[in-house]
Order: sequence, then C-alpha cells, then structure tokens
Amino acid sequence: MDLSIFATPPSYLNDSLFKPVTQEIPYVQSNEYFQREDVVYLPIKFDMLSIAINGIQKFKNISSEKWAESGYKFPLEETFSNATLFLSCLPDRYLFNLDTENIEPTSYGTFVLDFFDNSDRISIEIGKDKIGYYTEFANKENFMSEGLNFNGNDVPKEIFEVFEKML
Repeated sequence: MDLSIFATPPSYLNDSLFKPVTQEIPYVQSNEYFQREDVVYLPIKFDMLSIAINGIQKFKNISSEKWAESGYKFPLEETFSNATLFLSCLPDRYLFNLDTENIEPTSYGTFVLDFFDNSDRISIEIGKDKIGYYTEFANKENFMSEGLNFNGNDVPKEIFEVFEKML
C-alpha cells in the first residue's frame, strides 16, 4: 500500500497521541491517519471528560479518618456533584488543558482545578453552591471572580469567556 500521499502529524500535535500501527490497513480515509517514516499513526481519541471526572472521584476513596488527620474537611456530596457537572459542561478542548494532578481539594471542602496552556493558567474553585476563578496569563491581562452562584448546571458565561482568552 502506498502511503506517501499522507502527511506527517502537524508539529503542534504530541506524538504520544498517536499509536503506531504496523499491520496492513485495508482502507482508511486519508484524513484519519498520518504517515511518518513508513509507519502509520492512528489518532487515539481520549475521553477527556472521564479522565477529569476520575480525577475528582478519586478523592471519595479517601477515608474520613485520613481527611481528618490531614486537617482537610471532606467535600460535601454537592461539591463532588458540582465539580463533576462543571467538567461535563466543558468542551474537550478546555479539558485537554487539565491534568488530573492539577485537581486538588482545599482544606475547607472545595476543589481547585488548574488548567494550563503553555505559561497561561486558569484556576477554578468549586464548592457546594459557588464557583470562582482567577487567571495568570503571560500577557499579564488577568481576571478574577469570587463566589459566583453555581448549581452545577449553568456555568457562568464569564468562565467560558476567560477560557476563550486563554485558548
């Protein structure tokens, strides 16, 4: 099979997103894979939402004794729910900027989610019925909001606007 008509992955794509395929593929549309040095790479679709939600849910597995020993207040069920619902409202292109290592509980029972794009950062804090954020952008044009009402379903419009400024 002559694969010379296919392009190599764009440089902005991380090669780890592609899985090498060495077996012959009978027919695949040209926009679904790339060629690099006689190896075909198929894009792997990550379920970014499930990965992010697992980053929140893992904290449910910590015993209340461990929470108490650490001096942290166990987040309320509403806080877990709001964090999960918030993530489900975000498009994948936002979720792609969230590493599960950047999902942290606070000592007072909220979650902080830090989204990064190069040197830009959006930090979102989610609680029982409030959501807040602040930014650290390389261009020094930063934004902040504390205590916006949040019921888990309606993400305040200004949060989407801040993400658009970062991306």
